[in-house]
Amino acid sequence: MDSLLDMTIDGVPLKLGYYVVDAVNTTQMHLKVHTGVIPITVESVHRFLGLPTGGIDLANEQSLDADDNLTLFWRRQFKKGRMTPQDIINEIRRTQEGDIKFMLNFLVLVVNTLGECSRMGQCKTDFLTKIIGVHMIPEIYWSKYIYECIPNNKTN
Repeated sequence: MDSLLDMTIDGVPLKLGYYVVDAVNTTQMHLKVHTGVIPITVESVHRFLGLPTGGIDLANEQSLDADDNLTLFWRRQFKKGRMTPQDIINEIRRTQEGDIKFMLNFLVLVVNTLGECSRMGQCKTDFLTKIIGVHMIPEIYWSKYIYECIPNNKTN
């Protein structure tokens, strides 16, 4: 039993991620499992991840001028132009308080883990160009946003 306690699960999340991506059918929007299929819908994304339904649809929002959105504010904390999830994790680890930068770092990390995806391992931040302030974040229809990202994520 002691050897069971000494085991780590470092490899499990990566393998699980590949399994899930491989099992997703983006044409029919379902997840194939041994007992059948699980439909992927906006509602199932909401139920599984607990993300909000209703609210602001980011797909319908226009990108704002650089001075009017959160992108420049968020990017100022990094020295390089393109960030990876690891860069953001490192910044989160250095954070001493739950300020706006922490919230934005967490948001970018979550969106890039659940929604956006880049072949090169760099974070996508286009969604930030549509957000005028942190007050807008809880009003976004996140379940729909993540649902709409699934077909591109499978490809990438």
